[in-house]
Amino acid sequence: MCREKDVYVIEMKAGSDEEFASIPGEEKRGKGLNENVYWVTHDLLGEWQKLPDARAEDIVAARQIKKILTGNLDAPVNSYPFFTGKERALLRAQIARINAATVIAPAGVYKLNDANRNKHPYIEI
Repeated sequence: MCREKDVYVIEMKAGSDEEFASIPGEEKRGKGLNENVYWVTHDLLGEWQKLPDARAEDIVAARQIKKILTGNLDAPVNSYPFFTGKERALLRAQIARINAATVIAPAGVYKLNDANRNKHPYIEI
């Protein structure tokens, strides 16, 4: 939910045929933070836009920013501390943070292995 217009987000696995950004020091698409690509829209039947790859410096800055997004992906981010990118980069950084902190475990699908419960419990499928 955003102030001006809501944004819908979908996640897709990065395809092997996509071109990779060759920015030194950044993770390539399909690996780590950029394992998935994200597409956003304001209208589910409208045009979708691909968000840029996540950058480590954006994620570090996003951890310190508390801001309600406007929904305009090209809007500058007026915040303290200063954020160098547009709103699309902040949205991508926040999605990376949410993705890293979220695990979905449907009830009944996973169970604890009783043999190792006291040592190192782990999940079996």
